[in-house]
Amino acid sequence: MISYLKGNVVDRGENWLLVEAGGIGYKVFVPAETLLASKAGEAVELFCHHHFSQDSQALYGFTKKSDLELFEMIISISGIGPKSALSILSKARSEEIEKAIRDGDAALFTAISGVGKKRADHIILELRPKLGLTGRQEEIVGSEAEKVWAALQNLGYRRDEVAEVIKKMPADLSSDSERIKWVLRNLYR
Repeated sequence: MISYLKGNVVDRGENWLLVEAGGIGYKVFVPAETLLASKAGEAVELFCHHHFSQDSQALYGFTKKSDLELFEMIISISGIGPKSALSILSKARSEEIEKAIRDGDAALFTAISGVGKKRADHIILELRPKLGLTGRQEEIVGSEAEKVWAALQNLGYRRDEVAEVIKKMPADLSSDSERIKWVLRNLYR
């Protein structure tokens, strides 16, 4: 498994660099910022993720180890592959991504092709605890709290009865049914 490359840039493409290291050329997919900063003939050091799938393998490289770690957190989310993760890291720097996650700002993610509002909310919900960010569920994804409220309203609950419990709802609940069950279990405690 290749996890680090140090060599010279031989060629560049739309989203990749060809890096010669030890007489071997490696095609490495990189974020836009790395691509723009790299020129043919210049030395480059990349922290790499060697991705294997059923019918192929690819290298994804990052100049900072923290970017690699964020990339690996993103691809650990169900339904998010390395190409989508690379698109996210090409759209914004890791600090901006972390801020968007902290603020529950789905707009950064929905600007990426193939990522809709629901998937963006899911990314925020999944990454928030992995990045050690804390906060109330409604701050993470307001629409998720509204879905829970709507379901409880259909069951006959008043907003003032459930509002405080919904505010305390943990961020790591991954489905509407889990959130509703959690609120119902904690309603009269």
